[in-house]
Amino acid sequence: MHYCFNAFVLDTQNRTLFCNNQRLHCDERVILLLAQLIDAYPAHCDQACLLEHIWPNTVVSSWSVARLISDTRKLFEAAGLKVPIIQTLHGRGYRLSPDIAAIIRSDAVANSFAAQDIVSDKATSAANTNTLQPAQKKPYFTLPGLVLIAILSSAVFALLFYSQIERNGPLVLAEPHNVKARILWVDDHPENNQAERQFLEQKKIGVYTTKTSSDALTLLSLYSYDAIITDMGRGSDPLAGLKLMQAIRERGINTPIYLYTIMPSEALRQKAQEHGAQDIAVEAEDLYQHLMPLIRYADEGVE
Repeated sequence: MHYCFNAFVLDTQNRTLFCNNQRLHCDERVILLLAQLIDAYPAHCDQACLLEHIWPNTVVSSWSVARLISDTRKLFEAAGLKVPIIQTLHGRGYRLSPDIAAIIRSDAVANSFAAQDIVSDKATSAANTNTLQPAQKKPYFTLPGLVLIAILSSAVFALLFYSQIERNGPLVLAEPHNVKARILWVDDHPENNQAERQFLEQKKIGVYTTKTSSDALTLLSLYSYDAIITDMGRGSDPLAGLKLMQAIRERGINTPIYLYTIMPSEALRQKAQEHGAQDIAVEAEDLYQHLMPLIRYADEGVE
């Protein structure tokens, strides 16, 4: 089976991957991983499922899946893919990125319609072989007329826009409505936390995302936040979260910090707390529980 997205072509039968007609040399397990995620979409694949399909009858470490996911992401990023290839669902597993799934689906639909068009064109061509073509019609509008229509349309839209502003009051940019608290969320894959951010925003908590530690430190020097959430590894640095916590505390910032990770352990919790974190969370419910005082304050307006 062939799957096309952006400049990539994935051949699951021959277990090959091409980018711009050039074969990408990669671990065969990358192909198996993508095939499994594509077949399962829109459902996700948990760790046990991936271990069973990618390493059948083999005993491997539970970290093997996380490492393969990381290697796959790096492969596509290095090849120029601008959207995430895999989505992490905290506490559940992994899923094909909705962006990639949409591209694959649209490509399949386009190919289907293209095949239908070829058949239709052949039939139409045969039927019209001896039929005279109608004379070409003159355009309904001349160039000056089109220019006049464009000017009038712009004027109407401008009038509607400003009248809407006058009715609804001034525009408010960047800040969600009725925000009672603010969280800075540091994660190089913010799309993985969309559901959690939506939940917090419904509780009148503004969530501001950034992908790098340096940007996070800059934002903390400019604005005040009620809590900070960070992932553990970012890019090629598996300790990025711990380093960020340490840098924040060294700057004298006492904002509560929570580590949101898919690989919890007591050792990691202890290490995170040593670097200044309040606690770690692996599932959304754990995170909400840690943030409950802030959620209650924002939701009820009382401490």
